Amino acid sequence: MNLRIRDNLLFWSHRAMAAAGMIRAPTLEEIRRDGFQRVLVVATTAIGDALLCSPLLDSLRAAKPQAHLGVWVSPVAAPLFEGRSGLDAVHPYFGKYRRMRETMGLLRRERYDLALVANANDPDVIPMIWWSGCRRIIRRPQRHTIYSFMIANPDMLSRSHTTGHAIERNLEFCDLIGIPRGEAKTRLDVKPAVAERVKGMLEGCAGPWWIIHPGSSRPEKQWSAENFSAVARWLLEKRPGSVILTGSGDEKGVCDEIQMRIGIGHRVRNLAGELKLDELAALFQQSKLLISGDTGPYHIAMAVGTPTVTLFAPWDAGSSPEINGPYFNKEKHRVVATARMGDGIETIGVERVISECELLDAG
Repeated sequence: MNLRIRDNLLFWSHRAMAAAGMIRAPTLEEIRRDGFQRVLVVATTAIGDALLCSPLLDSLRAAKPQAHLGVWVSPVAAPLFEGRSGLDAVHPYFGKYRRMRETMGLLRRERYDLALVANANDPDVIPMIWWSGCRRIIRRPQRHTIYSFMIANPDMLSRSHTTGHAIERNLEFCDLIGIPRGEAKTRLDVKPAVAERVKGMLEGCAGPWWIIHPGSSRPEKQWSAENFSAVARWLLEKRPGSVILTGSGDEKGVCDEIQMRIGIGHRVRNLAGELKLDELAALFQQSKLLISGDTGPYHIAMAVGTPTVTLFAPWDAGSSPEINGPYFNKEKHRVVATARMGDGIETIGVERVISECELLDAG
């Protein structure tokens, strides 16, 4: 069936059920009055969106130590949360309408009584939560959904991005359900066995390790291989250690080009396409610095405490450093942004990035 037709059928069928009184969203007052014991945090979009929910997860665990706490994230992000302290369940979101029956079965078995939807894909995620048996759903303030009639706080939503960092926006859930906010800081647990495995992969590669992650999910966020290679050459000339190139399998081509342009073989290691996300986190944790665009791995690096120099080329308010940039430990994280919203990332010069690397290393 055509996806647009399926989307419309799904929406209007639920709209009709609401009109017939078969769907009724509880109020925030009812949720606070009745309490909750099994909470699902939903961030099924990008890796960064999921990681920016980790302060919310820690706040929930601190306030409700006996509660059952789960997350629903993309399959790519799921390994970052598996085995995380304070978390009881990790559910993968396989994509629009994919494996819906299986996913709802997994959610149903957990018997969630409250869902906090931070970032999600319309039109299927909220109905899937409802049909899994969880009828108390709160949407992150100022994030729109076509299913506003199924959530507890419809008057707080907006179609446009507004001010306020994503971490703080996620922590607003705490205010809505009546628990204290915890520390506004992301966190990832790196398993010792994974860290040892990464060390083995880099045997013979002298430290400190300087990481360059050139890829991005959007072309407008990706700096050129020529520019990244210029920064890499500067690092190899001015600093001890090795440059490590990272990326997905799809990004191996740009990493290969950078490696070719650098030309210092024994001090360069290209790991594009070779690391799982938990291994990438372990690599970052053991490294001196990450240089990248505004992409998921940058959020991973911040969550494990690695200093970062990050290039931002925002095209709207939601992609700005004010929304998704460094929010904690700012002395360890440098932003290099375009002069104006909508400017291309190639307007950022190599000298600016090198200068930020020098300042961060000197600090």
